[in-house]
Parts: sequence; structure tokens; C-alpha cells
Amino acid sequence: MQYTWQEITEIVKGKVFTGNGVCLLTQPAWDTRRIGDPAKTLFFALPGSHRQGSEFVHAAAKAGVRNFVVPDSFDVSSLDGCNVICVPDVLAALQDLAAYHRSRFTGPVIGITGSNGKTIVKEWLHQLLGEEFYAYRSPRSFNSQIGVAVSLLGIEPWHKMAIIEAGISKPGEMKRLWRMIKPNLTVCTHLGSAHDEGFENREQKALEKAELFKDADVVIYPGDSDEVKNAVQHCKRSQPLTKFISWGRNEGCGYRMLDEEYLKGFTRIKFIHRSTEHCLDIPFSDKASVENAMSCLCTLAALERWDASHVEQFRHLHALENRLAFTEGRNGNYLVNDSYSNDPDSLQVALDFMVRQQPDKPACVILSDMDQSDADKGRLSSQIADILKQKGVYRLLLIGEVLAAHKEIFTGFNTEYFIDTAALINSGRLDKISGEAILIKGSRRFGFEKIHTVLKKQLHKTHLQIDLEALRHNFRFFRNAVSPKTLIMAMVKAFGYGSGSFEVARTLQFMGVDYLAVAFADEGVALREAGIQTPIMVMNTGAEDMASRMQYNLEPVVFDEAGLLSMAQIAEGKEIAVHLELDTGMHRLGFLPGVLKDVAKSIPANVRVASLFTHLAASEDPEQDTFTLSQISQFSKAADAFEAVLGYAPLRHALNTGGILRFAEHGMDMVRLGVGLYGVDPRATQMADLKPVTTLFSSISQLHTLQPGEGVGYGRRSVADTTRVIATLPVGYADGLRRSLGNGNWHVLVKGRKAPIVGSVCMDMCMVDVTGIDCHEGDEVVIFGADNTVAEMAVCASTIPYEILTGISSRVPREYVGEG
Repeated sequence: MQYTWQEITEIVKGKVFTGNGVCLLTQPAWDTRRIGDPAKTLFFALPGSHRQGSEFVHAAAKAGVRNFVVPDSFDVSSLDGCNVICVPDVLAALQDLAAYHRSRFTGPVIGITGSNGKTIVKEWLHQLLGEEFYAYRSPRSFNSQIGVAVSLLGIEPWHKMAIIEAGISKPGEMKRLWRMIKPNLTVCTHLGSAHDEGFENREQKALEKAELFKDADVVIYPGDSDEVKNAVQHCKRSQPLTKFISWGRNEGCGYRMLDEEYLKGFTRIKFIHRSTEHCLDIPFSDKASVENAMSCLCTLAALERWDASHVEQFRHLHALENRLAFTEGRNGNYLVNDSYSNDPDSLQVALDFMVRQQPDKPACVILSDMDQSDADKGRLSSQIADILKQKGVYRLLLIGEVLAAHKEIFTGFNTEYFIDTAALINSGRLDKISGEAILIKGSRRFGFEKIHTVLKKQLHKTHLQIDLEALRHNFRFFRNAVSPKTLIMAMVKAFGYGSGSFEVARTLQFMGVDYLAVAFADEGVALREAGIQTPIMVMNTGAEDMASRMQYNLEPVVFDEAGLLSMAQIAEGKEIAVHLELDTGMHRLGFLPGVLKDVAKSIPANVRVASLFTHLAASEDPEQDTFTLSQISQFSKAADAFEAVLGYAPLRHALNTGGILRFAEHGMDMVRLGVGLYGVDPRATQMADLKPVTTLFSSISQLHTLQPGEGVGYGRRSVADTTRVIATLPVGYADGLRRSLGNGNWHVLVKGRKAPIVGSVCMDMCMVDVTGIDCHEGDEVVIFGADNTVAEMAVCASTIPYEILTGISSRVPREYVGEG
């Protein structure tokens, strides 16, 4: 966006208090952690589910912001010298501005809705159409009431098309989104179970999503969904000029799918349109990708872009996982790989991600030309330079003729220019970079994946992928499950349940977690040295680590009087904060409830009790509910007695993940979020609302065809009387794949199909039966993930998910994806 203060006041129609009304505003913001150029930022004090946006106005002002939209109730006298607009509804004002900005855009707007697949369809359409149309698309999964508004405000004059996601969770929301988007073409991807709880039934949800169909020239929808078809029929009565295009497997679909054929490296979708059979090849084999590809094909057909050139591009579609992968590089570098898209919005997102994950390393950006119209390349280069300066980038390696032609704009950086990707790689320059955080950001035609290959550390072919966006999603789910006044303590012990303590802690700190908990003091010290400022509770501690605890402001757990007095004495009068653990039935550690009142009388003067807590022994088990409630009752009574003597009220917490899911009404002052944060439901089920955070990948090292009677592995424990194809994978029990999962007790996924482990699991390898699966050496294999979950694996191994996750060896590299 680019508006003067005077223009904005006219658009949002609020009560204006002007300090210095002469300014040009280009950046909307509502989060003080994401402010770019303060002088050009318009801050919207948006209300949240737990805190009011007005609480952050002064933090934004302190950061240099001077232009605000605030609620009528806000005291504007506290913003002396600032431009302030007071409105009844700040979100409505943001949406008014977005609707106005959309109204000035003359290119086609594609609106995408559906329960699943919105983001991947958006990204694929951008891959298929982006360069031809200079297409803009919503950043990340910005599809909410706020996200859609911010997305629309990102449309620039050079864009010739916009692709916007729209997501809803309850009735009435889509009308507000439609008022902003007003799409020329609407795509409904899929109607599933997501957000069912917000609607009376699926029919109501379909009708609500169909609000986005209003006044569209074309609507594309899944013809196999009865609910969506009914909603379409409803729309047809009031929209006789709209063209409706359906795809699916049922008779009557405009693009009727006949079959999928799994070939070497891709899937061939066979479909019929107007009595003629056609084929479409995609590099994926899962059902969701097939359906998403059909949504994209129908969109291209509606735009008159269904031709041989565009059909060929389907073979080269990229999975979302290729974006924003954070991995360890050679020479002490850390890499953020975003080598498949390039525009100012995604550049800013990627830089935010890199700075959050590696704030202490010098920032290096390897950047290619962006694919925009010739007339705007000078302005675009200036916009890029501004973003790089705001993020404190130190080194620039720029590739392409356009960036080289605007050298005068990129001053103030350590900058080098290269004509193409090969020139950079052949120069040897990449070998000389060390100890830096490197963002690899390029348009697809530049092939920046080659740069990533050169820079990355030679990885074990088995690696654990951690989805930081899924982590954020799970945190928000549990945040909303308890009272807004209840604090969240996140457990990042045991290397973050195998996911990496530093990276997880940084993401949680950014999300506003109230406390972190680690098992030992050295884990807390490492987090502090990595820049974590959030309060940290240490579960296991002693006198020997007192000095480091005090130096790094770590708060120990105390479970007996001797430990309490010892810590007070070693502190030598300095104030220390401690957490007292009560044993209400776990019988592991803790004060007994009956003695807690006496303990309160002997608390040393230099000891501040930060919290009282207890462990629930069986909160996930309904058969143990009477016992669990008795634990909570014992704890509450003991805490009341303790506070009466102590004279102040420490925080109270009892609920773990299972407790939050089943006893949220007993959230007290704080809850402790553990394995649920990583997408695991401790009740031995899997909630649809939780997203798996970890996926263990490997690859096929070698394929063997075994004849009847031939055995596999040590002891020849797998012998069959048929011909089999066996794949060897470079993952074994030294990596965390338990031996008990061999001999058919677990299956991996190859090309989306189950392949059982055969024979015994070896130290560094295992073998799987891929008979009938079209696979090849080097193909990716999922050991556990979204479709073969760690919870299911734990059942097969007669253990719990915690043990599986924490048992993944440190020799298995961690790769971080998503935009945590």
C-alpha cells in the first residue's frame, strides 16, 4: 500500500488527532515484533483473544511508530506528537482500508476457500501463473479476518493478478472477507472436518463458504461433495451469469477424473472433459495433491491457459516443504532455504524467520532478480534495499542483470554481483563464508537449489524435520483451551522432546510463552546463551549448579526442606526464586501436602516462591478421573494453607497436556504444556486440532529383488515363499528406530504407500518390503509423520510417544521448516 495520512483518514472515517499529518504510509502493522520501517508504518491496535491491541500501542511508539488507528476508548493524550485515528472498531477500519485498496486494483483476483488445500493451491497457481501475470499471492497462510486484509494491502501497482486465501471458522465471517476480496474467480478446494465445531453442520459450512462465490465470473468447485453442490445450486439461482466449473470422479463433473497411474517419479491423472480424454502429470502421488492439481487445472482452463506449455509446468510443481527450510551449513553457517519464490513480501517473511532463529550471526542474503514488469524495476530494487536495511543484513550476493543495473541502490552493504547462479558457484566465493546466517532467496528460473546444495553440510540421509508453523498452531490451540488469564509454561527439556531446544524456545518466545521448563541447569544455561529471555524453571537441580543458576537467572524446583535451606544459604543473602513441588500421589518427588504449612513458616527471607505445583499421575486416563480430581483437591487445599502463612500468592499449576485436554477448568494460574505442543495427544488418540511437528525422513539406499526362500537381515528372520523387492534404508537403532519395530511391526511410507520393515532393524540400517511400489534408489521415505504417526509407532513398540521422540539420536540432523 502507499497512502498519505490524509487519504487514510478519509478512507477509515474515524475521529482524527493529528500531530504531524504530512507522511506517506506503506506498511500496515498490528504486531510490535514485526515492525519494519517505523516512519512508514501505520499501527492498528487490533483486539486479540487474550490481550487488547491498545496494550501494545506504547511499545510501537517506543519503536518509532508515529501513526496509529486505535479504539475510541484509547487515551490519545499519551501519544503526544503522533497521528492518531480513533474508530469504534479497529478491525473494521483495517478491512475498510483493504477493501478500498482492492477496489483500485484492475487485474483479476482469484479467491480461494475450502477446508484443506487453500495454501498449496495458492502456491501452485503462483508457480503456474506468477511470472506470466506478475501475480501477487497472500503471504503464508494469511486467510483470517486480519490476514486477508493485510494480504490485500500488499498488492503493488506492478501486479497484474492477485491470489488471495479466505478461511473461516464460524458463520458471518465470509461476508466480511468477500467485502474485501470481491474475487473475479473463486476456487473452492475441498470441504472437510476442519472447523466443523463452528457450524451446525457441513451444509451450513458449505453455504457460508459459498458467500465467496458472490458476483464471481467463474466458480471452481469439487463436484463430488454433496454439500458444495447444494451450495452451488443455491448460488446459481441468484447468479445466472456466473460460470460454474466442477471436477471430481462422479458423473456430471465437468472435468471427470477416470484414473491415476503411478509412474516413475510422478502420477498421471487421467480425466475426461467434453467427451475427450486428457492426461495431467504431477510429481506427487497422494490423493490431496491429485485433487489440488485438478483445482489448479480448472483455474487455468477458466483463464484460457490450459495449453501444452502450462500442462508441462505441472510436472515441476514444488511441495510447500521446499520453502523456508532451516538447516546447518558448512563452515559454521546456518541456512534458510527459500529458493523457489522471490518477491518483497516473502523476502521480509524469510528475513524475519532467519533473524528470529539466528539473531547473533551476521546476516547474509543471496538474492536473485525478481520477476516484475520492466517499468517498476527501479522502485522494486529500492523496496528490496529498504527491507534488507531494516533487517540489518550485512552481506549481499546479488545475481541477475536487473539487480546489477541498480548498483547505486544497494549501498551500505558488503555487496558482490554475479551474472547467474553458475558464476557464483564457480567463483569459489561460497567457500569463504563462515559463521553467518545465510538466506537463499531466488526466483525458480535461477535454480538456487544448486547454491543450497553447495552450502549445506553433508547430511546423514536420514533427517528429522521440525515444522515450526505446526508448533505455533499447537501452541495457539492450547492457549485458547484455557482461560485468557492462565499462563503457559512450555516444556523444552530433553532437547525439546527431540525437536531442538534452541529453535523451539525461540519460536515459543516469539509466540509470547510465559515460562519455559528444562530438566537440568546446563540446558537452561544454553538457552540463555542463545538469547532466550523468557523465565526458565529447572526441574532437577542441586547445590553444585547454584552459581550458574544465579548467573543466568534460572529458577530451580525444590522438593524438600533440606534443599530449600541449602539453596538459601549458598545464595548468601541474594534473592532467589524457587518453585516448590508437592507430591499429591505421583510419589516421585515433592513435599507432602500435610507439611507444606510448616514449610511456609521456615521460608528464608531471601527466597521468593515463584510457584507451587504438582504432577498429575494419570490425567489422560478417564478411569483414573477420581484419583486425578483428588490430586487437584489435595493440591488446592495445601496451597491455600501455604499462602495463608506465607503472606503472598505464588503461581499455582497442576495441569500437564492431558490435564489441559480433559480438565481445563482447573487451569489455575498456569499450565505446563509438554508433548501436546509437539502434536501428540497423550490419550493414545490423535486430535484433528493438533498438527504433528516432527517427521522422520530417510531415503532408499539400494533396491534388491529377492527370490522365494531368500532371507533378509541378521538371523534371516524374514523369509518368504514369493519374489520380493526389498529396499535398504540408512536408518537403524543407533538413530532411534527401535529394534522392536522390525519383523513387520512397523511400516514406513514410500510414495505414500505402506512398506513394512522386514527382518531385524540393524544399528545403522533397516530393510523394508516395497513389492508393488514404483520406487527408485534415492526416493524419499517417511519413517513417521502425519500419516504414520509417532503415536501409532509407540503403540507398535509397546512404549509411549515421549520415548520415541526423545530417542531420536543427536546424529540425526534436524531441519526446521515453516515460518516459526
